[in-house]
Amino acid sequence: IRGSSHVSVFVPSVNASATGSTVSVSWGAVAGVAGYQLAAYTSPSGPPVHTQNLAASSTSVAYPGIPAGTYYVRVT
Repeated sequence: IRGSSHVSVFVPSVNASATGSTVSVSWGAVAGVAGYQLAAYTSPSGPPVHTQNLAASSTSVAYPGIPAGTYYVRVT
């Protein structure tokens, strides 16, 4: 990169919980983002089993009817 550049990376803090078969995911808002992408995985290194693009105003989402198991969630 030529000249002076500054790149800032903000990672929202993510919380997930399950009540019955409903999984709820929430995260802290990041100022200035155009939106978020949520990705869910069944293993830390595997491909996502679900992705969803969400508006910048979104800070939570709930998914009913999720099969029992271990899931890994990333919000970017």
